[in-house]
Amino acid sequence: MNPVAFISYCREDKAVAEAVVAGLEANGIPCWIAPRNVRPGENWGGSIIKAITNAKVMVLVFSQHTNNSPHVMNEIERAVSRRVTIIPFRLQDVKPSEDLELFISSCHWLDALTPPLDAHVADLVRAVQGVLGIEFSGAADIPATTVPAAPVQTAPPKTSKTPLLLGAAVVIVLVAAAALYHFSRGSDATPPQENASPAVAAADNAEVEARPTAEAEAPEATPLDPLAAAKDLEDRQDFVGALAAYADLLAADPGNPDLRLRAENVISRLLEDGNVSDTDGRLGGSTRKLADANLAAAQNFLGIQLRKSNPEESLVFFKKAAAQGMPRAMAEVGLMLSNGDGAPMDLTEAAAWLKKSAEAGSTDGMLLYAECLLGGKGVPVNEAEAATLYTQAAALGNLGAKMHLARMYQKGIGMPAPDPKEAFRLYQEAADQGYVEAQGRLGAMYMSGEAGEADREKAVQLWQDGARKDDAVCMLFYAMALENGDAGPPNRDEASVWYQRAARKGNADAVRWCVDNKISF
Repeated sequence: MNPVAFISYCREDKAVAEAVVAGLEANGIPCWIAPRNVRPGENWGGSIIKAITNAKVMVLVFSQHTNNSPHVMNEIERAVSRRVTIIPFRLQDVKPSEDLELFISSCHWLDALTPPLDAHVADLVRAVQGVLGIEFSGAADIPATTVPAAPVQTAPPKTSKTPLLLGAAVVIVLVAAAALYHFSRGSDATPPQENASPAVAAADNAEVEARPTAEAEAPEATPLDPLAAAKDLEDRQDFVGALAAYADLLAADPGNPDLRLRAENVISRLLEDGNVSDTDGRLGGSTRKLADANLAAAQNFLGIQLRKSNPEESLVFFKKAAAQGMPRAMAEVGLMLSNGDGAPMDLTEAAAWLKKSAEAGSTDGMLLYAECLLGGKGVPVNEAEAATLYTQAAALGNLGAKMHLARMYQKGIGMPAPDPKEAFRLYQEAADQGYVEAQGRLGAMYMSGEAGEADREKAVQLWQDGARKDDAVCMLFYAMALENGDAGPPNRDEASVWYQRAARKGNADAVRWCVDNKISF
């Protein structure tokens, strides 16, 4: 049976994620969880995208680590764009980051702040069954052996003082008894004292006699072979160590397709994590070994790592990866050449690389090449082709492309005629999916009534909300509404605050307003 529940989690919460999987699957709900369900021979990132696309529900194991995880954020964005129901399973009393809150603030949360965890997993099973429309009766079957013994929480739950005092008293008595016991025993070889009970004496003698035998019979740990050791590091999510191990293995067997794919998957995870440090130089050294073995993913990774510190070498590595057909590297080469980074600016060559990236299926390539077509950068202007590229990228879930496409429908660029209703629909869709800038454009259409009946109150509400979410476009529109009296009585002082904030974020119209009104920002 195909998995219907995707489990999104951080490496620090792996034990709880596995307990969730065990609980769901014990109740007939097949799950997809990495790395278990990444099949040999499959690309890591592609496997995750495919699994989320096919899932009916995503369980987000949420803790303080989640806010700092780029790969979890990517999974959430993908789930939202695919209309997958998200159920956050909260382990700690932590507020989600602003970016994450955009996507999950309206979700139904389940708390697992207090032990036992298996009780909360049972509630989660019921919630997932409800989303899937599965009828249930009686208690959920939760395998007790899969649930970690220790509660997962930041702070202990509030309890009455009496049990706490009783617990402390018990601990004191036990500590005192243990101290008296060890003091009376002396060394391990000392026989039991005469006043000890027969049961205690027998236990002491049994412990002394059994210890050497147990130690003698303990089996020696069998060392893992190099490939198994590398896989073990990957399973434990030590990706820097795993990459170093795979680099050593590939140095001896450079053509091994399984090793090459495993190394590519590890690099994908490193890119997803985004905050991996290389304090001991292992990462850089192993990545260069893999780049020398002509691994495109490693060449692309080095290009990203060197982009700021050594743009010339960065461009060399991007070109090597692009020559092997990597769409993202093609887009990077085009972008660097269009900006004159690492080589003299060459718009014609840049456009050629961006076109290759777009044709290879990269949404970044599609957006960048569409920009070339609209501005005549390295290619003749072709608005209709640009609109086609935006349509393709939007269909693949790229919200930026959806915004560009909405603008083209609104203005009739690359279209037979303007279509404000289609523009409104696209802005609304992007806003619903968490793209805050879309709120600004949507609000403008509500204010003007361009796509239907005007709604000034709705427009101001969208702008105010987007401004508080730190979007410069919404800040500008909200400032204008405050200044013009669309948000109540004209309030130039508050408007000035929002103009300044938008200007500090680089909004050209806000900068012009501040300069014209001699207001520093």
